[in-house]
Amino acid sequence: MFLLADVHVAPVITIPPAIAVVVAAVWYWNRLGRPDVPVSRKKIRRFSIVLIIVLMPVLVSALSFRDPTVDREAYVYSWMISMGILLGIMGTAIADALNSVRLHGKMLRGEVESAASELARVMKERAETGDVDESTAGDSRASDNVGGRR
Repeated sequence: MFLLADVHVAPVITIPPAIAVVVAAVWYWNRLGRPDVPVSRKKIRRFSIVLIIVLMPVLVSALSFRDPTVDREAYVYSWMISMGILLGIMGTAIADALNSVRLHGKMLRGEVESAASELARVMKERAETGDVDESTAGDSRASDNVGGRR
């Protein structure tokens, strides 16, 4: 294949995957618009999608259109920008992971609080109706003795 420049990869090879990545990113952007997606997750992931969409033409340019022997400065700048954007994408991936841990902890705390309030409600109902059996009474005496107190 005849090329005008000495590039790493022919544009015929780099452009179709770049287009596919951009199409997938736009599809995922729309998918993040669902109401069940937390706002913090939506913001982080959409920022990452913007970085990916910006990265594609810069990376294709660095791989397929910049000749290091003809224009060294443009070649180096395109690779530096590509690596900087990749670093930004990795940073958003770390932020997304930390956010997911935070959201999971928040969900677990909510479940524990819900279970605790349900347990308190059931215990209160049983105490009001006098429906306390021996095993429950024994458990309360055992918990009173925890730590050496009586």
